[in-house]
Amino acid sequence: MSAQDTNVLIITTDYKPVDAPVGQSKDKSFRYSDFFQKDDLQRVFAGQTIDNRNRNTAPSKALNSQYTAVAVPFMNGTQDKIAGALIMYQLTQSSEVTQSYVKKLFVVVGVCGFLMTTFFAFFLLTKITQPLQQMKKAADLISKGEYGTRVPIISSDEIGELGKTFNRMGEELSDTIKALSHEKEHLASILRSMADAVITFDADGRVILTNPQGDKIIKDWNSIEWPEEGPQDGAQLLGGYSPADEVPEPMRPIFDAVISESKEMTAKLHVKSEVWSLVMAPLYSRDIVRGVVAVMRDVTEEHRLDKLRKDFVANVSHERARRFPCFRGTAKRWWMILRVRRKKGKRWLRSSMTNRSGWAGS
Repeated sequence: MSAQDTNVLIITTDYKPVDAPVGQSKDKSFRYSDFFQKDDLQRVFAGQTIDNRNRNTAPSKALNSQYTAVAVPFMNGTQDKIAGALIMYQLTQSSEVTQSYVKKLFVVVGVCGFLMTTFFAFFLLTKITQPLQQMKKAADLISKGEYGTRVPIISSDEIGELGKTFNRMGEELSDTIKALSHEKEHLASILRSMADAVITFDADGRVILTNPQGDKIIKDWNSIEWPEEGPQDGAQLLGGYSPADEVPEPMRPIFDAVISESKEMTAKLHVKSEVWSLVMAPLYSRDIVRGVVAVMRDVTEEHRLDKLRKDFVANVSHERARRFPCFRGTAKRWWMILRVRRKKGKRWLRSSMTNRSGWAGS
């Protein structure tokens, strides 16, 4: 209170001053009557708080223009009734100086706060916002296929560590994409060099991957007008065209069976004048059939040769069955002739041996 040039007067209900333990003015010449009238103190004793600058207060001496005074009631020790009035007064000039000081303090604090906010915003812009924006641009470029994009590392804090991790992720992603591209080209080269047709379908029957031979089959077979009940040994009846990127009609029953039964199946397809050997196997993804791979081979020549072989064997068997009785009779006659000649030869040999013995005795 002394630092604010505030002093205190204590007046009892019988208008007697009491020494205050703190805030006592060194100049003892001031009394309550210098600031308030008895009528004003009566109001304080009644429980009100009054100010010497309040218009409702009775006019006093000229000190009221130099000092600001406030009178408040205070209770006795048992807090059951008002024991007197507490008058606090202060030079008006001191109050004005305090207000001016507070205003200057507010101005200084505001300027310092503005400068600190500006500095912090600049710090955020250079240390956090710009690196994050660079990472965002780099991520957009990587998503568009520019896997060699990297972000500059300008600090060693958490943002710098994040940038290093981002660059390392970009390098690993680039290496992975290169490896996948290499494997894809390797697989494409193998498929192109195969004489068999290889076609991969998804679970809905759409073409995913094929080699040139398979692509030719898909285009040729889907351009044929199949009958509504399906192909019949190469017959061309009026019907609907199959979409160019879906399972051709001759392969549809085998495809549906492989999807539903989840097992490999083989078949021979007769399309026009050609015969195709078909092998279909399911493709799995976490124990779920996600598609089918089909391998096809043109076995028209093998089929023709096999048919010729079977026809030849059938003809030979037929001729053998037809001519076997004649062969059997001829063989039996020759066997009988041989037996007869053999017996005659034995008799002639015996007679010759007998004649030779007679000659020798004579």
